[in-house]
Amino acid sequence: MAGSCGSLALAEGEPAEDFLKRLRAAGYYDIALTYLDRLDQSPGVDGSLKDAVSLEKAQTYIEAGVNARTATERDEYFAKAESSIADFLKQESHPRAPEARLQLGKLQLVRANTLMMIDPDDAKKKAARESYLNAAKTFDTIVENLRSKLKEMQGEKINADENPQLAEQRTQYRADFLEAKLNAGDARRLAATTYPNPAKDGKKLLEEATAQFTDLADNYGGYVTGAIAILHLGQTQQLLGQTDAALDSFLKYLEQPDAAPLREGRFEATSALTQLWLAKSPPDYQPAIERGQGLLDTIRPNEKRLPAALQLKLDVAKAYLAKSKDTKGQKKTDIKRAESAGRQLLIEIEKLPGQHAEESSKLLADMGVDLTPAELPKADDPENLEEAFASSRELYQLSEDLRQALELLKQQKKDDAEHKKQIESLEKQLADTRYLAIETLRRGMTMIQRGADLSTLNQAKHFYAVLLYQVDRFRDAAVVGDNLARTSPGTDLGLKGGLVALSALQKLLVEVPQDENTNLVAQLKSIGD
Repeated sequence: MAGSCGSLALAEGEPAEDFLKRLRAAGYYDIALTYLDRLDQSPGVDGSLKDAVSLEKAQTYIEAGVNARTATERDEYFAKAESSIADFLKQESHPRAPEARLQLGKLQLVRANTLMMIDPDDAKKKAARESYLNAAKTFDTIVENLRSKLKEMQGEKINADENPQLAEQRTQYRADFLEAKLNAGDARRLAATTYPNPAKDGKKLLEEATAQFTDLADNYGGYVTGAIAILHLGQTQQLLGQTDAALDSFLKYLEQPDAAPLREGRFEATSALTQLWLAKSPPDYQPAIERGQGLLDTIRPNEKRLPAALQLKLDVAKAYLAKSKDTKGQKKTDIKRAESAGRQLLIEIEKLPGQHAEESSKLLADMGVDLTPAELPKADDPENLEEAFASSRELYQLSEDLRQALELLKQQKKDDAEHKKQIESLEKQLADTRYLAIETLRRGMTMIQRGADLSTLNQAKHFYAVLLYQVDRFRDAAVVGDNLARTSPGTDLGLKGGLVALSALQKLLVEVPQDENTNLVAQLKSIGD
């Protein structure tokens, strides 16, 4: 299968790097790995890519790990990625060595974060701390290596017009340098959080992190990395108990341009401000409401499910509830309005997975709110294909949220009846939501008229094939994927459709007895060709 995909890429004249990116983006990690294993046999592939096979494998393992369905699978992929990077770094003089070290440090951070995700015990916290500290060392090495390289380049006075490649390399080195410096501080800050008392037991780490962030904020404020460092400086100061300094840092971050790379940080900074204001005695809820609600009123569609946005909703809800309990100098209508606003925010987020969920449920229960299962979207008849496609994507996103929540719930390893009931309920919601996504898109695809937008139609076909594959309807997925591959040959979506069909047919070959799979083998060869 990978050989067929490789031939397709070469036949179309597509660079191998782009082909790999598309395979990974489509989730075909096994095919990407097989393709890399056979890269030496592929004519016309750039030698620089062949020299970096281990690094490309590592990237593939990392992406597979991020999308793994279980924690065990995720760890296995990450371990393979770390091993692949170590193999690559044996080529110390390779131009992509700095990139590899940066990737290694990020991987060490991710593995540590994974250990800290769900009620970590002391052993997991210790293991996470070690991984954070290893990441800090990796990033420190990157910073020093790139610092010396940048100094050498500074002395050479590179002219971008005369030597564009060297100028581009300098720009990349600078970006990697700033990112490594930021991550070095983050690794120390996060390592400190693994202690029972970060301000006491992790004080040295927090002070080192403060130095890193301060340097970035003061000297590289014109870069995105420098702006992000202001936020992380505030978070570090908050851990150290330096409330006034933390408030100043968070407010300074919110003065930065409202640019896309800084949007999520705005939610984090506003949440932190809200928490600090509410921690005062009495709680200073009014600025928390004004700041928090003001940002929530501008929330964008793609931000509604961000963990930071959900956390901000929780924090603003707590500010409203604090206001509702302040009976001095307030009208009864204002008190009721504040309680209602807080309750509504909690209801909006309580059923969505994330660290906010448990506290949201508790606050609602304390208010006497009857918690009922979240109502699933109904499969109303769409008006056209475009509406069906949009609705099915929304349902798919909901199903992914449910799947993640189910995975987290199963990892808790409880054996009581209530826990089993919660798992069964989520499993049913997940199955229903996936069914609705498929049914909605199926109905939309029956509404295709002459002159319909082929781009939307092909995207819908690919998405339909993926949804069918996800619920183990492999025969249907193969039919839809094969149709897309044959009607859109040589296109990105055509390739994706063919890959879905290949994967589905391979699954069927495992399930169908050997004496009955002749037709499947023929189909597999036909699509591969």
